[in-house]
Amino acid sequence: MYDILRTTYTAVTKPRKLQVVQLQPAIDWSLVWGNLHNAKLVDEGRSTWYLVTHVILSTNVRLYKIRLTDTDECKQCGCQDTVSLIAE
Repeated sequence: MYDILRTTYTAVTKPRKLQVVQLQPAIDWSLVWGNLHNAKLVDEGRSTWYLVTHVILSTNVRLYKIRLTDTDECKQCGCQDTVSLIAE
């Protein structure tokens, strides 16, 4: 049954773009992924960049949206605790 449902679902839907690609379409993501893949990073550093580039890092903004924290502000500076992929 599972195989039938999976086959039906994948036959009807198109592959979706990653959320980060949808949010920042002007960035050359193939270059970003290549740089991350080729970078000499320890696994912990690579994992952190994976979370950042896939917009799944546990910032207070994200945790506040799913009601796991009382505020979306940084505890140190009081500004929104988020990750910006584009330097401002």
